[in-house]
Amino acid sequence: MNLCCSSFRWVLSILALPALAAAPAHEGAWITREAHGIRLSARRAGVNVYEFIAELSDTPSDQPKDALKGPSIPLRRTGDSWQATFRALPHYGRASVPGLEISWPVEADEGLYGLGERFDSLNQHGKRVALWIEDQPGQHEGGATYFVTPSLLSTRGYAFSADDNPEGEFDLDSDGAGRAIYRRAGNRAHVYIITGNSPSELIRRRAAIQGLPRNIPDWAWGPWISRNSFENQGEAEEALREMKKRGLPVAAIVQEAWKGPSETGSFNTFDSHRWAGAQTFLDACREDGIRNILWQVPILHPSSPHFAIAAEKGYFVKNPEGGISYREHWLNGFANIDFTNPEAVRFWQDLIRPVVRMGIAGFKADDGEAIKPDDVFFDGRRGWQMHNEYSLLYGRALQQLLDEEQADGLLWARSGTLGCNRIPALWAGDQFATWTQYRSLLPAGLSCAMSGVAFWGHDIGGYIDRPSEELYIRWVQFGALSPLMQYHGIQRREPWEFGPQAEEAYRRAVLFRMNLTPELIRLGRIAAETGLPIMRPMLLEFPDDPRFRNEDSQYLLGENILVFPLFEEGTRSRSVAIPEGRWVSLDGQRTYTGPADVEVPVPLLDLPLLLREGASLPGALTPAPKAVTPSEEGT
Repeated sequence: MNLCCSSFRWVLSILALPALAAAPAHEGAWITREAHGIRLSARRAGVNVYEFIAELSDTPSDQPKDALKGPSIPLRRTGDSWQATFRALPHYGRASVPGLEISWPVEADEGLYGLGERFDSLNQHGKRVALWIEDQPGQHEGGATYFVTPSLLSTRGYAFSADDNPEGEFDLDSDGAGRAIYRRAGNRAHVYIITGNSPSELIRRRAAIQGLPRNIPDWAWGPWISRNSFENQGEAEEALREMKKRGLPVAAIVQEAWKGPSETGSFNTFDSHRWAGAQTFLDACREDGIRNILWQVPILHPSSPHFAIAAEKGYFVKNPEGGISYREHWLNGFANIDFTNPEAVRFWQDLIRPVVRMGIAGFKADDGEAIKPDDVFFDGRRGWQMHNEYSLLYGRALQQLLDEEQADGLLWARSGTLGCNRIPALWAGDQFATWTQYRSLLPAGLSCAMSGVAFWGHDIGGYIDRPSEELYIRWVQFGALSPLMQYHGIQRREPWEFGPQAEEAYRRAVLFRMNLTPELIRLGRIAAETGLPIMRPMLLEFPDDPRFRNEDSQYLLGENILVFPLFEEGTRSRSVAIPEGRWVSLDGQRTYTGPADVEVPVPLLDLPLLLREGASLPGALTPAPKAVTPSEEGT
């Protein structure tokens, strides 16, 4: 029913809805108000969960209209309330389609987190954030990112989350006017407001609505090795021999140059010349407990015999004229599979199915960003609606294939959007081998954690150019203390390539990682059961400590391991914000009591971490070998 125009009546109506303590989200009566070209429906969908659907009730005119004010929602954490206004937009985005704007007040000291993988900072207050996936190496510059999601958490005690992710943007008080603004393309927006007393409570409630993360196989916690590329079977065998000879464990090896030529229809099978003994190689790896992960992209080339079949059946993304929408820039001339067409999904899966049956254990799903705003899809949606979601459908098709073949496998994707936590893992894309790019990874990982993605990793050593010995060592240490661990780059990233000291640093880090595996498995199960991430911002565990509102240079691995990577060249110590409690160095020689800010020594080969005193950690977390002196470090 339509409500009286009185905002007082509107507020009373929504707050008077009964609490639905154990009620499913579909219960609860909707109340509706229509004004200024918008029809706004709202309901209380459960305890501390409010649901809104805003729809354009007519075609927005070019004349600005007044905003429609929504109901006021109480925030128990701060004792105030959250209230938004909704406005129709006549033109928005790259496709210049009608859109919607939702805005609400923010406090000057309010921390705002999430929105995907943010490389610039954890707290996004004061930023303008585009929700448009971009393939751009060195994402720290200019705000580009591979993972975007319309999901935001606030220190005031609320979470804002939309139900889909077309082109959009958040302006989080960038002009200092005290307002957050969410703009998006399309004539309908379905959003949730969740309230709670702590960030962890908000994350749990959000996960219950949007879906819990999918857990990963136990083997995936081990160290992965990769290179762009092991050009043939011999190079992959050589890398594994060297790792084994040096006593360095390997859980998985990623094959990027495995594909045959398109012209022979071999683009999704092993190249018969470079991988003449592929099955023998896979079998030998499996006997040694090593999984093979294959690089994948969602495309076919016109030179492939499979292309003509797919084109005839309409299995590719189309342009507005009804022809095939060919890619530009990277992988120019290929065509994207249309994953909104179930027959196209099955066709593409069947091309890849034989290699899954050979015994591979997963895919590294590259690409997924090359959808144009005016592209046309089988289900009727356009590119501005699908640009972000395409990566999800692409990954889902691969994960479904692994599940159908009962592979104990994992999908590790570069691009992601709302819902990608159920695929479940992301890596951070392409960084340059610089200290600045290395530093940008920590806020990226923590932002993923606050956005619902628990299983995340990065290319140790950076993807582009060659890191120095010291940068490689510090990157290895951070990688060993990240949810997933993999070295990878255009150039070789094997530890011995950077000298004996780097090899020793890698050995110490990876052996600690192996001892830590039972704890990581435990944290993975917690993530899958609750939504709580593995890599946790300090504010998540200590929300009442004001030091941690903007802290993105240290974090907690679970509840009990305090990690503080070193991000400056030549440093052998750093200031650490010690949280409440007592924290002990790995060798047991130093204890720090918080809250306090302390300069903590971190010699070059030592892992940058402290353990919560008295914590019971699965596995044998033995002290690392005694740190070498500065003269031995080559400082």
